[in-house]
Amino acid sequence: MQNLPFSSDRADRISEMLMKLKPLNHEKMVKIQMDVYSRQARRVLDFFRPYLENDPYGRELLVWDCRFTPESTKATVFEDFYREVMIISGTGILFPEKLGRQIYDETLFFILIHKLVEEEWMKKDGLFKNVNWDNVVKEGLKRIKNKKAVPWGTRNSIKMKHLLLGDTVFKYFGFNAGPYPLRGSKSTVHQGAMYRSGNVDMSFGPSFRMIADFGSNRDYTVMSGGASGRLFSGYYKKEIKNWLTGKYKVIIK
Repeated sequence: MQNLPFSSDRADRISEMLMKLKPLNHEKMVKIQMDVYSRQARRVLDFFRPYLENDPYGRELLVWDCRFTPESTKATVFEDFYREVMIISGTGILFPEKLGRQIYDETLFFILIHKLVEEEWMKKDGLFKNVNWDNVVKEGLKRIKNKKAVPWGTRNSIKMKHLLLGDTVFKYFGFNAGPYPLRGSKSTVHQGAMYRSGNVDMSFGPSFRMIADFGSNRDYTVMSGGASGRLFSGYYKKEIKNWLTGKYKVIIK
């Protein structure tokens, strides 16, 4: 699991929270590191607001708090809607629909450039200036209305596999862990994104968190696993639960 620098939304949110929460302490830093509010989702929903307001299903999206918590079903609905409007609006402009769908589902292309595309959406003379957004939104909502809205943590879950033995018979002996809900999205401070490229599952998130308190002799850390690679060690999976819930161990310097 790794972090990737997709758009500026995460950095912008961190800057916003740093200013808002001053003076800082380790409890406030935990709040920042675990934050799952999506500026990207807010920006997209605000752009589509005039069109979403005309549909009951769309109005439900507009009242969502834009937080990618594991229990949120609206987060799942938003991601499904976003996928459809990205593909529909890009058909004939960026890619043919079939190719666009394949690229969206199986590569990092749209993840890496999504903010650039969104900015083009919003330009009066941009690439999408001739797009009928009312029709795009109606079609996008139509395509997702019959999909079951599962909690985000069910859709966006991570299985931690042993690097060498994770796909062998030894997986039945407890070498793997999970699946666990992965909070956040591609554009939240606590990044949480799952993608599949070919036959390779990719996960993006904070595998290690650390807070250094320069006003004391303490550091706070947690990792998405444990301090030992030995299965029968008590430390093999010791920190997973704390990593999921935002609890840190204290290290005295």
